[in-house]
Amino acid sequence: MKVLHVEVGGSYGGSLRALELYLAHSQDARLQHDVLFYFPTPHSENLLAHVNNVRVLYPEHAPRSGLVAGTTVRHKSVSSPWISGFKKWATLVLGLPTALRVREVILARNYDVVHVNNTFTYQAATLIGARWAGTPVVAHVRNPVDKGSLSRWLLRMTARLVCVNDVLRQSLVGWVTGLAIVTCRDAVEEITFDVEASRALHQSLAGGESLLVGSLGRLEPQKGFTFLVKAARKVIDQMPDVKFVIAGDGSERGNLEALIRVLRLEKNFLVLNFRSDVGNFIEALDIFVVSSIWEGGPLTALEAMQIGKPIVTTPVGFMPELIRDRVNGLLVLASDADSLAQAILELCKNERLRSSLSAAAPEAVKPFRNRDALARELDTVFASLVLEHRARQ
Repeated sequence: MKVLHVEVGGSYGGSLRALELYLAHSQDARLQHDVLFYFPTPHSENLLAHVNNVRVLYPEHAPRSGLVAGTTVRHKSVSSPWISGFKKWATLVLGLPTALRVREVILARNYDVVHVNNTFTYQAATLIGARWAGTPVVAHVRNPVDKGSLSRWLLRMTARLVCVNDVLRQSLVGWVTGLAIVTCRDAVEEITFDVEASRALHQSLAGGESLLVGSLGRLEPQKGFTFLVKAARKVIDQMPDVKFVIAGDGSERGNLEALIRVLRLEKNFLVLNFRSDVGNFIEALDIFVVSSIWEGGPLTALEAMQIGKPIVTTPVGFMPELIRDRVNGLLVLASDADSLAQAILELCKNERLRSSLSAAAPEAVKPFRNRDALARELDTVFASLVLEHRARQ
């Protein structure tokens, strides 16, 4: 059973980390895995230990070059709904050449199932290409999806829908009669760190006795890092020694760095590149922040909680299910710099609260650490769909 996992790529984010972890723990000998990226992706070589082939559809091009088109997870526009809808469908037409390329890849290797690892609306070309190839699709839902006509049309091209939490699954039930929608939670990898390296990193980023507040993730609007920068200004106005850091790659780097300069935070706020030493980076922090506006996860929160970091998070994805406010973390409003700043200030000033949240955090993450069992759930989705498809032929 040949499975083709497809990622848009361009940057190494949460969906790709989840895929890598699944592939590392998939144990169904019937499944043979390949990965296809639309665009070159840093650190994609990590997948080579777990798959037969890693291919790139547009090896000479960067993301957002106009070569791929589809609908985004959330579409915000000042135009009328009619104009907005027309633009989405027009953009879809522009992506048809990419769909043809995807079809060629599928037919060349005779794949039994295609897995859309990003939220399905982000890979319209993959869905169309798989339909043209006559290959069934398992599509992930990692973020909230607009209930527009195009999203519903794309949904009908899937044979299985996999949601990363029950909230997303419930939001999609009833969209398309007869479509199997299941919840398969992403696992969290075992986070390890070098104590001395983490201390040295904290010293280099914060120095002395200063507290270090930070986050990790793709530098994209979804992550709400602009609100974290604005919150940092409010925190530093009261506690000038607190330091902030974000690590990641993405399209928002320039905007974030410009905002840091405008708010005169150059001495207190750093934006680092993606770091492969995730454990060392998270351990170096005193407080971990999730400022996302929308999410399916986020996995970085699980990683931070796994090693006992006090966490401030917006109520995105499964966080309202995971976090018991003021017991194992602090919940704040999304897109609200004031709320975020107040929570960070409280933790900075209250060492006892930081300690209690740290002690309670690892227990909440235990269900996500059974990596073999979670991988088997996804194995079953792929294998069962292939068998069903073969039986119908």
